[in-house]
Amino acid sequence: VLPSPLLGRVQVGLEDLLLVPTSGREGQLVALRAPGWTPAFTVRADTSLRTRPVVRGPLVFVLGLDGRVLAWRLRVPPPT
Repeated sequence: VLPSPLLGRVQVGLEDLLLVPTSGREGQLVALRAPGWTPAFTVRADTSLRTRPVVRGPLVFVLGLDGRVLAWRLRVPPPT
């Protein structure tokens, strides 16, 4: 279950992660770990997310509703 509706397309991210942008009032980028697609972590923005994430090495970029390009440097936590 996602915290808010899926924005559109997802992106394969670092290692075995699927990055899922959501379109709630506060944008959230949810990382799901394969196999089983269990939640690995979530990052939040202060604006809704509007685009599919773009992954460049450890950096992930997403366009926010307010026109800013948001970026996060991801460090993948070990599986629990």
